[in-house]
Amino acid sequence: MQQTNHSLSNEQQSNLDVLLNQSLKRNNLAAVSWEIIWSIGSPSCLIAAMVPLYLFTLGVTKTTVQFVMLLFAIMTFLQILGPRIIGGTGRKFKTYLMYAIFTFSWMFYSLAALVAWNFFSRNVWIFLFVFHCLILAITDNLGFPVYNEMILENTPLKKRGNLASMRSIAVGSFGLIGMLLTRWLMKQKPSPVNYHYAFLIGGTIMFLSCLAVLGIKDNAQTVYDSHKIKPPAPVKAAKILLKNFNFRVFLFFYILSISAQSLAPLIIGYGKEILEMNPADAVLFSGVYFIGPIIAGVCMKSLADRYGFRLIGIVSAFLLGTTFILPLLSPHSRLALLAGYALYAATVTMNAHVLANLGFEMVSEIKPSVIIAVGSIIALPPVFLLSPFGGWLADRYAAAGYQAVFAMGATLCFCTLLGFLTLIREPRTGHEIYIRIREM
Repeated sequence: MQQTNHSLSNEQQSNLDVLLNQSLKRNNLAAVSWEIIWSIGSPSCLIAAMVPLYLFTLGVTKTTVQFVMLLFAIMTFLQILGPRIIGGTGRKFKTYLMYAIFTFSWMFYSLAALVAWNFFSRNVWIFLFVFHCLILAITDNLGFPVYNEMILENTPLKKRGNLASMRSIAVGSFGLIGMLLTRWLMKQKPSPVNYHYAFLIGGTIMFLSCLAVLGIKDNAQTVYDSHKIKPPAPVKAAKILLKNFNFRVFLFFYILSISAQSLAPLIIGYGKEILEMNPADAVLFSGVYFIGPIIAGVCMKSLADRYGFRLIGIVSAFLLGTTFILPLLSPHSRLALLAGYALYAATVTMNAHVLANLGFEMVSEIKPSVIIAVGSIIALPPVFLLSPFGGWLADRYAAAGYQAVFAMGATLCFCTLLGFLTLIREPRTGHEIYIRIREM
């Protein structure tokens, strides 16, 4: 049964459903095309891997790296403003503009570094790179929730899992191609020049990919505009969300999962410092990161549309826990570390879809962008505390500190798994997952 969105009448919703099905192939093609081209370029500019690797190359401490990575989390407060700033009428073009700026920033920094590296001190370039990261954080946090809202609202309920799967598999498959390109680039020049060439080429490819966004037919926004339907203001919408008991329970355990995720970038530091991986080998983290979306896509294709996104949350918690358990069990194995990082990447994809889809199904009158924003912002304080603490442990106690971080991550994931299994109800059925499976 199709959900009613944003106070649409039954007739209006029926008319919208017809439009959504008519433009489904076009919109799927546009969304997947963007993911394909973007994923070829993104391994060279991957925030989760290339940003910390580059900062380590510039000689900053692990605590500083964690604070820079935390910058991206801090800027999530902008997500609540995204629907107001770039949402509504014209959101397609405004989303394109955000990501055009995002990719251009990579191009500008890399060109500046290639031309003028020897004219300024290392500290100046560290400052400029951190400023570049600030631009990335602002544009991504404004654009991400609105883009995903546009995709969700223009996809029928029973087709969302399939589209999420196609997008994830496209990201993973073509990201591996991009990884090979990145690895080749990293071998051509010494550090940090190799990073600058990688940033330039990757940023250019991603810049071109943004054009695919303009191919989306935004039927949902057209219907909302034509009927003058406006969703509740962000603050009011947040209050409506938090009044829903099932959503509050879900949000609590989602926050535990995101807190665990904030510790995962230290896996790269462990590989570089403790296992002494060289820059070319360390780029493998960027490569295996793209195996994650393939894993996520396979899981969502077979499970999401059939059983709902609660089950995806359960699978995500299990995989993220395994991310931390692998280096605990095999502390000297590069393979275990890389495998764990791939599973972490899978959970990044899964959790993003779980928050948007499961939250939207629990409280369907609230726009997905607001749901994403509320989840991201409420998760910020524990992430703000835990992420630097993990970096401090690694700086202070070296290998033992890393092991303590991995143990914390595994514990948080275990609690999340129990919560999803026992306390969160599947909104499509009102039952626990095992009951639904038994009834099939």
